[in-house]
Amino acid sequence: MITPCNASTKYLHLYYNRNTPNDRRTTQGFRSRLWKAADQLRANSKLTATEYSFPVLGIIFLRHAHNRFVIAKEEIEKTLPVHPTRGVRPMTKNDFLDAKAIFLPENSRWDTIVDLPDSSDLGEYLNEAMRNIEAEYEDLLGVLPKSYNLFEKDLLQRLLESLMMRH
Repeated sequence: MITPCNASTKYLHLYYNRNTPNDRRTTQGFRSRLWKAADQLRANSKLTATEYSFPVLGIIFLRHAHNRFVIAKEEIEKTLPVHPTRGVRPMTKNDFLDAKAIFLPENSRWDTIVDLPDSSDLGEYLNEAMRNIEAEYEDLLGVLPKSYNLFEKDLLQRLLESLMMRH
């Protein structure tokens, strides 16, 4: 069973243990944006570091899961078998697991979340996105944070923006 502590550690390990100079530059940029986001939370939130650290790690997890999902989806699409009459076999959750990624329901994908209308309740939407991921993967049940409604909407939006990939 994955616990919040080892899930966070395992996730951060993926970012801090890269090998190429390009990956190190990307990691340094990511670290810089992450520290800026933490500074915003400290300055603009009434929550303590303990209260906001786990939700922030959840958003980082979501961003990483989406990145892996997109890469895996592209690779899976190239290798799906084609039947002469039925066409291309649909992708399955197992295809993503074989590609060392997790299948993300549509409403749990990064691009869906950042493209939400301004009228959306972003905190509740993130909570629901995490619930939907947990529903797909029993090992994650009860592990992902679902307290985003504690954050003000503009603070969540700034946090999401800080984790956008910049090229």
